[in-house]
Amino acid sequence: MQFTDQNTAIIISCRYSSKRLPGKAMLKFGDRTAIGLLGSRLKKSKKFKKIILATSTNPEDDVLENEAKKQGIHIFRGDLNNVLYRNMMAAIKYKVDYIIRVTGDCPFICGEFIDKCIDQIKEYKDEIFTTKGNFPQGIDIELFPRILLEKLDKKEDLPDRYKEHMLSYFYENSQEFSIKYFINNYKGKLDGIYTMDCLADYERLKSIYQIFDNPDFTISEILTT
Repeated sequence: MQFTDQNTAIIISCRYSSKRLPGKAMLKFGDRTAIGLLGSRLKKSKKFKKIILATSTNPEDDVLENEAKKQGIHIFRGDLNNVLYRNMMAAIKYKVDYIIRVTGDCPFICGEFIDKCIDQIKEYKDEIFTTKGNFPQGIDIELFPRILLEKLDKKEDLPDRYKEHMLSYFYENSQEFSIKYFINNYKGKLDGIYTMDCLADYERLKSIYQIFDNPDFTISEILTT
């Protein structure tokens, strides 16, 4: 199985609204916004140039669309809370069979990291591949086929929580699905938190960002800082 820029895309799930940290995607790291920083870092991938921002149709998310356009990132806008349907339709619109999922509150993910993870896959049979459990919180990506979202979307009376947290269903029913885990070959700490859920998280990530001279620091550098 070959993952190519034609059949695979990096999809960023992001919205402006947040109960704990409103507008976090537009918080600044130096002269960049969080979503702008993430977009520029993802573009360092040598394997995947198709990057899509999947955000909502709410007017407040216009600023995210504008930021993504500055990076030359594709846009899809859909339902605010139905993240499942939003990602599925984004993949359909851009003819994507395989999704590499990144969330907007993990601004330190980079294309080089994604490339190294995907290089670990030697055989593939529509599994879910994830970093969960093997990497620090916020160093998170997941790879899965679009068809899994389509099957889940067709389920009758699907609880709303699975529409908002779209892969939770698969993790909670792991006996029905093949879930595999990317191996962490990096040295360094595993207990760090690199996601932005609250103001303290943002302040911590901003202090880490300020250590480096440029925004293209590596995951290896982060984990040993």
